[in-house]
Amino acid sequence: MTSLDENEFADALLIARPSIRFVNMQEQPETDRPKYRNRIDECGGVHVTIVDSSIISEDNFHMNYVKNHPSGKGWIYALVGSGLVSLLRSRTADFLQNSIINGELRASIPTGDEATEEFVAIALREAKARGDRVVSIDTTTGQRGTKADRKFLVWPDAAQKFDGANGAYLANGAHAVFVPKAGER
Repeated sequence: MTSLDENEFADALLIARPSIRFVNMQEQPETDRPKYRNRIDECGGVHVTIVDSSIISEDNFHMNYVKNHPSGKGWIYALVGSGLVSLLRSRTADFLQNSIINGELRASIPTGDEATEEFVAIALREAKARGDRVVSIDTTTGQRGTKADRKFLVWPDAAQKFDGANGAYLANGAHAVFVPKAGER
């Protein structure tokens, strides 16, 4: 996802569940308490935690998940747990010029936590709703794979920008490079 894709994803989440909030991991050195934010674009850095505030309030988030950093400065917090989905953002692939390395959604659903299970299902449903399939590509020959990868999706803005033209690819690693599947959206 590009930042435009992220904003559209966050908007879809907020429509599906207005109680969703976002935690900015990047504010860690400046404050002792991370605060819930209403928009994902208010968050910097590579990690954003998506929180369902109807499952875990901001006060309970701090009490149960936020701990002082071992260095004595700032804080650390759990990336998964009740009411949490972690987004590892896509970022520039330093091993391929003009390319991005995939982001990832992560969640851990505590046993019997039906509210978090439902929240995670909503997040995954919304991620898949506009995501299209990708195929592998040989960056040397331009030969595209024929079978869509089951584990990766690309959102519209990223699909347009990283379609293999001019060496712009979607990457999972130096040897796992993808482009949008032909004929998708």
